[in-house]
Amino acid sequence: MRKELELKEKRILPQDEAFRITHVKKKKNSQEPDKWVEERAKQSYIQFQQSRAELCRSLPPGTEPTDEQLNLLWIATVGGPTRFGTSYGMENRAFRKFQSPLQGIGSFNDAGSSDRASVMAMKQKILELSMQLQALKARDRRRDE
Repeated sequence: MRKELELKEKRILPQDEAFRITHVKKKKNSQEPDKWVEERAKQSYIQFQQSRAELCRSLPPGTEPTDEQLNLLWIATVGGPTRFGTSYGMENRAFRKFQSPLQGIGSFNDAGSSDRASVMAMKQKILELSMQLQALKARDRRRDE
């Protein structure tokens, strides 16, 4: 999507501009206020703009933040990577260079068969304990009635 926007605009779009284009609904007339696709998108954009202004104030006069600084600022603003290894509002190709090379080591998908067996045993134990808890709650409700 971002690549298509950049081809259409005939320039490389900064992260915040691409995010705004893709997360604000199209207007029927120019007097309408912006309508964001969701409140989280609006809040992320506003918070990023504020953080960017603070970053620009902290830099020497006449110096602009680099793309890498802005991308890291975006990742920090939206709360870091998701459980899927991406960042909200950022393309995977842009995010990949900021990922840790050790990310994902020891995950369930990488686990050996002995680890899978222990995970399955833990899941079984959790299920048993949950059932016991439900039974205790039901007994307490009956007692209180």
